[in-house]
Amino acid sequence: MKKTLAAAALVLLFCLLSAAAGAEPASCPYDIHLSILYNYLSEPMQTLVDRLYDALYKGETVVKVPGGISGDDVWWAMDFVVNETPELCAFYRNGSQVMSASGGLEVHLAYNLEISEQQRFIRQVASRARAYAGKGESQGIRAIHDDLCRIYEYGWGDIGDTQLAYYALLNGKAVCNGYAQTMVMFAHFAGYTCSYIDGNTLDEHGNRDGRHAWNIACADGRYFWLDSTWDDAGSKAVTTWYDLDGAAMAKTHEPDPEYKPILNLKTVLPGQVRFTTHLDVNNGGGFARGITQENGVTVRLRDLSGDEYYSPALVIWNSSRTPVTLTVTYSLDGRRNGWGPWTVPAETNTAFRISPTWLRNYPGPHEIIWYCGGIRLAAFSWNVQ
Repeated sequence: MKKTLAAAALVLLFCLLSAAAGAEPASCPYDIHLSILYNYLSEPMQTLVDRLYDALYKGETVVKVPGGISGDDVWWAMDFVVNETPELCAFYRNGSQVMSASGGLEVHLAYNLEISEQQRFIRQVASRARAYAGKGESQGIRAIHDDLCRIYEYGWGDIGDTQLAYYALLNGKAVCNGYAQTMVMFAHFAGYTCSYIDGNTLDEHGNRDGRHAWNIACADGRYFWLDSTWDDAGSKAVTTWYDLDGAAMAKTHEPDPEYKPILNLKTVLPGQVRFTTHLDVNNGGGFARGITQENGVTVRLRDLSGDEYYSPALVIWNSSRTPVTLTVTYSLDGRRNGWGPWTVPAETNTAFRISPTWLRNYPGPHEIIWYCGGIRLAAFSWNVQ
């Protein structure tokens, strides 16, 4: 039974050059919210990861740590960058330092590759990922998994550390970390939701049997677990450890404690949550009418009388008894920021809208993507002339 039909309009006044809380790393060539784990970090930890990414992308050496983060958390954030964003291959985590400074902590970053080599690697990864990008979530993630099983031989290479995706691809050999890092890297560059997981394997008696790394991904609104290392059957891929739910994976894989928030993820949306979206277009011709339609979300044009400039909106009817959480990323001319999260209460109708003033004042190509639980729900793209 409906409790309310409240409509809450949140006007988003974007400022791309501001250091707004929750803004994703400006340098990241994909949407960082494709990392499942990133969406479950606290706001200060997200800010630290963002700062680390931007600094490492540019080759900077000092990063200011936000207040309220301990030294141990800083090291964990650096581990996150190594494993969840392995395209930053020049980063030398073990050579970096966490130091006290006036006003708090600083990270002094170390490198073991030239930034020019890192940029070359990023371009190479982006190029290879295009082969997966057009396949759709289910087929694209499966294609990456199968290709890793074919291109990698399990083991240590002659050059560098094949626990790292960069050296694994260079050698054609990888151990579990290399498989899991490469999986998450290609998934993110192809636009798919995925995260790196590490922990312990378990024997038939439930005893810990050694350290290991694997992945969690999401396709078509459903989370699942995969282990491309264990599915590597020589020159071919098997699917024994592909598309498992959390309970099945837990029989042999025990994630480390920091992954607890995502262990029981099953479906993106609890209950029955319906979404309708529309892109309202200026009838005077100020907007090119570019609309995309994704994941079964209905997109329609609607005239809102009284507005000088019309704007994209997402209208959410949450008919379940559980609140849902939304985030958004917005880009203007390729520069991207992230906002949120916002909670949509149970049994409530909520509208999120872009400010018409923003649209009027900032010409160029715009894109806005709405997420729930880290999963892309709907995307709009348009151009202000």
